[in-house]
Amino acid sequence: MKKETYIRLMDWGTATEQRKNLIIYWNMFVTFVIYAAYPLLMLYLMVSRDMRFWKALLVPGISFVLVSVFRYVYNQERPYIAFNYPSVIKKNKRGKSMPSRHVFSAVIVAMTFYYICPLLSIPVGVCAGLMCVGRVVAGVHYPKDVLVGAVLGIVMGIIGFYAI
Repeated sequence: MKKETYIRLMDWGTATEQRKNLIIYWNMFVTFVIYAAYPLLMLYLMVSRDMRFWKALLVPGISFVLVSVFRYVYNQERPYIAFNYPSVIKKNKRGKSMPSRHVFSAVIVAMTFYYICPLLSIPVGVCAGLMCVGRVVAGVHYPKDVLVGAVLGIVMGIIGFYAI
């Protein structure tokens, strides 16, 4: 992303208080939906004594750790730092932009739902897609950060749930 594109995007997002609030609440809402859905799924699997519980716990957990380590090592600067222009969502992190761990988490949760109940993965997947857009429009990630986060979530979900 070029600096001019980032600034245009941030100027559009902060042009009115309504737009700014929409972006903030949009990000909060989809994050809440994803992070509430996963524990509910895990609770359901645990209560029903479904043996898929362990895979649904370990695949996202191990994948999350691997992505976090990669992100720590790669340590890409965030766009609001690189371009010295404030994001819509106030953040203080300087690095660890790529891949987007929010998006990765949303996609691996959607993959977990797909593994357990494909029909329920649709609304979770839609929220993951909205999160991709929201993280870029909010100015906290580059488009490639969310793309890589989403691809890693899909690939690790396929490998963890279907190849192993």
